[in-house]
Amino acid sequence: MSDDFTKRAEEAFKGGKCISCGKAIDLEELEFKNERKTLICSDCLKKLAKFLKPTKRGMYNKLQAFFETIPQQQEQVALNFSDFTDIMDHALPKTALNDRTWWANTESPQGSSWLSAGWKLENIYMNAKVAVFRRKAENLLKSIPKYMKALLDGEAHVMSPSAHVLIGWIRFCRKIGWYFEGKVLYERGGLSLDSLSETERAEVDEDYTVCKREIMRYKNEKSV
Repeated sequence: MSDDFTKRAEEAFKGGKCISCGKAIDLEELEFKNERKTLICSDCLKKLAKFLKPTKRGMYNKLQAFFETIPQQQEQVALNFSDFTDIMDHALPKTALNDRTWWANTESPQGSSWLSAGWKLENIYMNAKVAVFRRKAENLLKSIPKYMKALLDGEAHVMSPSAHVLIGWIRFCRKIGWYFEGKVLYERGGLSLDSLSETERAEVDEDYTVCKREIMRYKNEKSV
């Protein structure tokens, strides 16, 4: 990185302006390998992205985001190899086309993308170029109390489940009468409402309202 560019980057960061166009709105922070930072507006960042080769992690982050947005009631999804290009904005590596071990449910970059989202590969049909995934079975009677304990005990470095996992947990709590747990998950579980659709927000808000109402009703009955 040249001294001139470093100086420009520092001035942009201190001045609160885009390093490219000088705008002072809609800015995002960029950090370089030498830990220096600058600012760039979203429009300039989009233009820059066209000239950058996507990283493996970036590709698979998009894949993970895809799995996280699949509706909770859907248990299985089948994807053609060409679907992955649309999802990741990048073609599958050649290894994926010829070696079925690439598709293993492991902590590899690609495997982590679906495992972290709560899915696992069920079948891979190499000749037909189709991958079939199924939602991982989860014991919510263990997962929710474990996460609740970490939240309420103030444990450090607690990793929040995705928003779509959390709304499924809150719905489950409402159904089985874990109203306190449902309320805490909504309020303190790390739920990002902005990442949900309007329908999903309405549904989880209703679940939360029911949990609060039932807690209050129980308190009122106890006070009589």
